[in-house]
Amino acid sequence: MNYLAHLHIASFCQSSPLGNLLGDFVRGDPAKQFDSGQLVQGIYLHRWVDRFTDESSVITEAKSWFPKECRRFSPVALDIFWDHMLGKLWDSYSSVNLNDFCDDMRAQCCREEQIVGNVPSEYSRVSGMMWEEKWLQSYQHWEKTKYAIERLSTKKSRYAPLALCNRVLETRYSTFEALFKPFYLQLLDESISYVRSNFR
Repeated sequence: MNYLAHLHIASFCQSSPLGNLLGDFVRGDPAKQFDSGQLVQGIYLHRWVDRFTDESSVITEAKSWFPKECRRFSPVALDIFWDHMLGKLWDSYSSVNLNDFCDDMRAQCCREEQIVGNVPSEYSRVSGMMWEEKWLQSYQHWEKTKYAIERLSTKKSRYAPLALCNRVLETRYSTFEALFKPFYLQLLDESISYVRSNFR
């Protein structure tokens, strides 16, 4: 799952939005790096969501549909694609308008950053672009999602196979969409269970 899904899961579980975004930028034990228990729990939730997704037999099957030359990069492409699916089907998972949701998440993250103080510089750089360029809202459109994956494939030469992933996503679009719907509902249920079992 990518940024939009992590924020939606954070909201669904009443978890820290900032913590759920920081999961990609913090290494090691977050409890030794931050004083905020809510923030730390958000990072743990992010890591749990990533692990649950990576270990799911459903997602393993989806990865197998990619040819060998780009299969290693399929998890990255799928993470962005799942955000596309969530954005496209947003009204099925939230009663709040997507633009309003993103504005609220941005405001909450800014408030948390002011309280926490130190956040990784790479997070500040990426999140600044994400909010200003409205990445999350753009993911609801396939053409813009496809462009995001293509753009990422040009960042480093070893990322080039990412561009090939778009062909598979486009060819099997309806199959991936059918896969996403039940899996995401399961993920929401399991996320709530994880939070209730570990933090409440």
